[in-house]
Amino acid sequence: KYHCYYGLPCDPIDGVPATQTGMEPWDVEVAQDGTVYILDNVIPSFGMPTTIRRVGVNGIIERIAGGGSLPVADGVAATSADISNAGLMTLGPDGTLYFTMNGKLLGLDTSGVLRHLAGRGCTEYGCPSDPFPNGSAALSADIGSRTGGLAIAAGQDNAIYLAPQTQF
Repeated sequence: KYHCYYGLPCDPIDGVPATQTGMEPWDVEVAQDGTVYILDNVIPSFGMPTTIRRVGVNGIIERIAGGGSLPVADGVAATSADISNAGLMTLGPDGTLYFTMNGKLLGLDTSGVLRHLAGRGCTEYGCPSDPFPNGSAALSADIGSRTGGLAIAAGQDNAIYLAPQTQF
């Protein structure tokens, strides 16, 4: 059986103290209240889905996104969606968790619903060399490969800043 960090099984166990479950963190964000958000990108070949998990201030872990089979689309419940290949996260001041996936920027609101905010899903090196031409619509922009960018941040006004990954 495959084990993640500290010899714990990678089985995604919810509702237990975070110290009692394994994970393969790809990205981590911490809210002002101490809540921790973990992009748990367990290796798919072991049959475990990519998920986003939240560790509350009480130390209990729960899945808030991924692990489902539905394609990512506006209005889909995050826990019903397949978020394989999610790459980067940032937390907005309003509690929205933003993450990149397959050349798209997605938002997960506090009610657990996904929104597609930017990126057309261009994931190959054949993407245009100017991913953000002036005047282009956010949903038409090419924001890079699997991770969707090299850096992602949310401003105090909830504006999202993304440094796109380009062909080197």
